[in-house]
Amino acid sequence: MSIDFDSLILAPNMSVFGRDIVVSYNKSRPSASPVQGKGIYKSDSTEVQLSDGSWYSEQNTSIDLRVSEWDYLPARGDRIWIQDIDVEFWVADQCFDGQGGVHLPVRRTQPEDE
Repeated sequence: MSIDFDSLILAPNMSVFGRDIVVSYNKSRPSASPVQGKGIYKSDSTEVQLSDGSWYSEQNTSIDLRVSEWDYLPARGDRIWIQDIDVEFWVADQCFDGQGGVHLPVRRTQPEDE
């Protein structure tokens, strides 16, 4: 028996936690119009104390999408605007979870190869 993870888990989570986003395919499909959809935004900070007593801090921000809701998934270099916090991000990578979702690490700064 297989479990339809996409409809049983991802769909309800996206309806509860998803935020309105706009994807601009400026890198992967430059002639395409921006597309509205939903994505789950997550931002965590990590702090590590180094051997010299100083601290290193890093922010890890990502947007998760439900693959079945998108005709074209954003790729590296495309932009995602999260409407309710009015912040735009650049997609840094695509990481498929194998269960109907894709994890997109994002950055506030433009990638160096842009």
